[in-house]
This record gives sequence, structure tokens and C-alpha cells, in this order.
Amino acid sequence: MKAIFYKLKGNARQQEGKVNITVKELSESIQAIQSAESQFEQFLNLLEANDDSDS
Repeated sequence: MKAIFYKLKGNARQQEGKVNITVKELSESIQAIQSAESQFEQFLNLLEANDDSDS
């Protein structure tokens, strides 16, 4: 019985580690998306500024 308990406890630890990595990766992905969003907005602002100067 003890062996099964320790095996389950080990599996839970491994799963916990995987979740932590996933959260970190998710956080990095969100930061990358926000950065790209910000760059895209700056690009759109430049386009709008160029449009205004043409007319």
C-alpha cells in the first residue's frame, strides 16, 4: 500500500512540475503576443500618420 502511495505522490509531483512549466510558457506567450500587439499598433499609427500627410 505504501509503495502505491509513494508512486502516486511521485506522479503528482511530476504533474505539478509540468503545470508550472506550462504556466511559464503561457506567460511568455502572452508577453510575446502583447509585444506584437503593441508593435502592430505603432505600425498602424505610422500608416495613419502617413495617410494624413498625403491628403
